[in-house]
Amino acid sequence: MNVLSLRALPVWVTCQAEETLLIQYRRVQHPMTIADRAFVVRCLTELNGKLPELGEPFDAFVELLTQDPSTEILVAESDGVSVGVVTSNRFAMPRYAGFGYEIQEIVVAEEHRGRGFGKAMLEGFVARYAADERTRKVVVRTNDPRSQALYARTYGESDLKSFQKFVHKI
Repeated sequence: MNVLSLRALPVWVTCQAEETLLIQYRRVQHPMTIADRAFVVRCLTELNGKLPELGEPFDAFVELLTQDPSTEILVAESDGVSVGVVTSNRFAMPRYAGFGYEIQEIVVAEEHRGRGFGKAMLEGFVARYAADERTRKVVVRTNDPRSQALYARTYGESDLKSFQKFVHKI
């Protein structure tokens, strides 16, 4: 049985989406390059409009994520240009003898929006993990109506309900 660890996945994964978009995912490595750090922080800032106050520089927290074996930061590129960022977590699914991946953040850089990159990035994310026979599902959640429509068209809507309790909300 082919079992891939998160860190063993290739640094580059290419997928064809929408017949015209070619997306390459590049895993951000530790230590982050200055360019990666700036792009990831810019995209996350565009997503939320501001960065959380953590008592430490936000980019230092993002750098810390590159060292977490269950977390991945991926930069999506098209024709050698960075177009977006995906952050995700791997989680165990013992009763299904496999793993799932939850997209935490998916951001198309502002200057590349409206051209199909969001859908291509979602499809590319699934393609990235399809080689692992133990991948059971990819999950993405949102409360943004525009994002909900894209996610439903691309992944299909789930009947599962999500419940959460904030512990240290910022």
